This record gives sequence, structure tokens and C-alpha cells, in this order.
Amino acid sequence: MSNWQVIFAIDDLEYIPSDFTILDVTFYKMTKSKCGDLPSCEDVPQSTLENRFKEWQTQIFEHTGKKPKFDEYEKHQAEMKERVLQRFLDKICASTGVNASNKDEAIQKGRNKIEIALNLLRTYKSGFELRSPLNGSAKNLVDGSGTVTFESSWYRGKPSPWKYRLDQNDLKNLSKEKSILDPLILNPNPSAMSNRISRSMRWTAMATQETDQEDKIIKYVTALECLFIKEFTKKAKLLAERVATIWTNNYANRNSIYKDFYRLYNLRNAIVHGGSYTITSKDRRTMDHVARNLVFVIATVVQANSFSTIDNLLSWLTLKKGTWTPPPV
Repeated sequence: MSNWQVIFAIDDLEYIPSDFTILDVTFYKMTKSKCGDLPSCEDVPQSTLENRFKEWQTQIFEHTGKKPKFDEYEKHQAEMKERVLQRFLDKICASTGVNASNKDEAIQKGRNKIEIALNLLRTYKSGFELRSPLNGSAKNLVDGSGTVTFESSWYRGKPSPWKYRLDQNDLKNLSKEKSILDPLILNPNPSAMSNRISRSMRWTAMATQETDQEDKIIKYVTALECLFIKEFTKKAKLLAERVATIWTNNYANRNSIYKDFYRLYNLRNAIVHGGSYTITSKDRRTMDHVARNLVFVIATVVQANSFSTIDNLLSWLTLKKGTWTPPPV
């Protein structure tokens, strides 16, 4: 196993005055002075690279009658390195360290860590339609070898001209969320409840990116199920009851929230099972607001009380529920 530095370029974020770190991922602007962070070579022998160049030159010139420019290999390599740099230059880049046996494992582990940090950003602030990163690199910190990848499978048309900007207030607020999530998410042996929070954040993040309104509702409900549901029956009533219990201590308000979320869960069922339904802008805003906020609320409760399982959380919710009884629906 070796230590690797993994970097992905994030097209949709603007540069802010200072670097920042979220869940062990550092975000910074890539400049020419920092291009040493990128791997200086492919993890293949120099002779292989030269042979690739010769084959490429032969294919280009074989029908022209001109002589292949084999002596321009070094110029070609310099141009290729500059093209790689342009994929990252002046963009916000996300960088993290991983232990891996090879470059492919490093890229996968690094991408997973960076995606979790991006999911926190997406969950934190609605409207951050951050695409999954396209351009990534992995550099072996022992010998400098590595690779640069361009993941066309994630390509979804031209990058958005809109850039999302984090300001200092965002970073200040995120530092609070980070202090709560760090011990849960970054734990090498996360608890079952920590895993539920991670999955909930992932589903919430996917919902914020979703343009299809039906899929958006389905993903928000799934995010809440990750936090609150272990049973296989009566999910609509249980989810509505638990959301209402944690959202407010006011019994009248709980009744209103309970009815709303019971209806929204059944809206999800109608979407999934082909029933008739209507999605309003209020439904969408409600699911967005509640799901994004409850990820952090539950994380705070779990971290403060050292809950390791959903049973711990449900016992706590029973005490918080008090004498309140959900209204008939």
C-alpha cells in the first residue's frame, strides 16, 4: 500500500478567497504554481510512451507521403502535459489522501471521499447543482507516478455557465456541520447509524440534483427512510410520526406536520406504483427543506448521544414524543 494524493476538478464552484477543508477533502484553486500536485508521468515505461507516439505518427502520415516526426516526441509530451493542466487550471479542485495498492484503487477511493464532501455541500445548500467531477488525477506520493483520467461516462452536455459560490458565512456554518459529521463519517469503523446518515446525505444530495420532480420526491423520501425507518410495514405513519416528533415540540404543529408527511409518503407511493397524483411546488419545497435539515439534526443527536444504531435513536424519539398521539388520517 502507498500514500496517494487524488484530485478532481469541480466545474461548478467559483473560487473563494481561502482554501477550505470538508470531511478530509481540501478545496483550492489550481494554479500553475500548484500544478506539481498533478502526476508528472503515466505509470508506464518511457519506452511504451515513445512507441505509442511512433504508432500515432505512423497512422497520421502513412497516407500523406510525408515523413513521421518521431523526433518531436518531447514536444508532443510537453503539449500533452499542458492539455492536462488546462483541464484543471483556474478551477476549484478537490484533493484528498488515500492509501491504495495501485492508481485505479486510489482513484476510486479518492473519488468516493470527494463525492461524500460534495454531497455535504449539496445537502447544505439547496441549488448547488454540483455535477459529479469529470477530470481526476492520482499521484503516488512515494515515487511521483500516477495517472490522469477524463471520465466521459459522467459527461452531461456542456458545463453549466453558472458557478456556485461559497462565501465566508457558508464556510463558517459548514465548519459547525463538519465538527458534527467528521467523527461520524470519517470513522474508519463507522457505526450502523453513521452509515444511515451517510446514505441519507447521499440520497438528499441526489434529490437536490434531480430535475425530474417525481424522482426528486422519491429520493427525498428515501433519504428520510434512511434516517428513521427500520420496519417493513406502516412506513407512511411511522415516518410522518417521527418527522413530526423531531421537528417540533408543539403538539398542534406536530399534527399538521404529521398529516402533511403522511400525504407526501403516499404521494411517493403513487409515483412508484403508477397511481394518480399531483406534485405542487409547495410539496417540492417542503421535502427539500425538511430532508436537508433533518440530515444535520439527526447527525447532531447521534453524535451528542453516541448512538450507534437506529434502535438508540428510536428510543430517544419515543421519549421526545411524550404524550402526543398522531391524529387520524
